[in-house]
Amino acid sequence: MRLNDNNTFIGINPPYQLLVIHSSKLIYPREIYQRGVERKRVELIARDFNEYIVNEPKVSFRNGRYYVMDGQHTIEGCILLNGGEDRPILCKVYTGLTMEQEALLFAEQNGHAAPLSAGIKLRAKVVGGDAPSKAFVAATNRVGPSLNYDSMQLSDYRISCVGTALKLYDQLGEEI
Repeated sequence: MRLNDNNTFIGINPPYQLLVIHSSKLIYPREIYQRGVERKRVELIARDFNEYIVNEPKVSFRNGRYYVMDGQHTIEGCILLNGGEDRPILCKVYTGLTMEQEALLFAEQNGHAAPLSAGIKLRAKVVGGDAPSKAFVAATNRVGPSLNYDSMQLSDYRISCVGTALKLYDQLGEEI
């Protein structure tokens, strides 16, 4: 696969277009097939918002209107960060879908994504330079055992319950 002069992949035609749509034009079909907006989730998204990892909301353009299939909490988080005012949102816009197809895509929106294990997440944070994660690993190494980041092999005398060990470290402190 290679890039052309416009930095786009040759031979790749995604089923959507990236478009900026004003949030006031986005419709959440809650009464038809979606869940309601959970305020705590919106506040969490706004608190931890990171433009580099946020997923663009998935929107269906049908009958001249924009229906959100996935990402209503992200949109609401962006609005919250904008002082509660509507704002432009970068969206993946699909065309040619029926309401039934939108509902099925909504139902399958998480696909087969696997959550990160505590060990893999810790390893990534250490590589990324996260100071608390590096301090935990250093403290663990000072007392002898090493961490089993991937939890694949349990008989090699490494700490496999990384999430539990990290939780105890945070609760009890480095000395304990």
